[in-house]
Amino acid sequence: MGGEKLSVDTSAVQSLGQNLLTVRSTLDGASASSEALASMVGQAHLSGVISDFAGQWDDRRTELMAQLDALKEKASAVAEGFETIDNELAKALTEAG
Repeated sequence: MGGEKLSVDTSAVQSLGQNLLTVRSTLDGASASSEALASMVGQAHLSGVISDFAGQWDDRRTELMAQLDALKEKASAVAEGFETIDNELAKALTEAG
């Protein structure tokens, strides 16, 4: 393994977590938009179709937000884990030297 090294850009992993949080926030705000659209449509049948779609989308959106929360937590845990290990290895090398 001479010369090989593992390099993890923990800042990029943390940034991924923040981007996932932004996507989640956007999805969270989508409910109000679909409800407003349904109320603005002048035709009752079309308004009903939009409301039905919005209800089904709400269910799926809730699932997606939970999955995004889980991915964000995993990204944060990966970054924190690598940073902790890197710090512990550096400390061990410093103390051994």
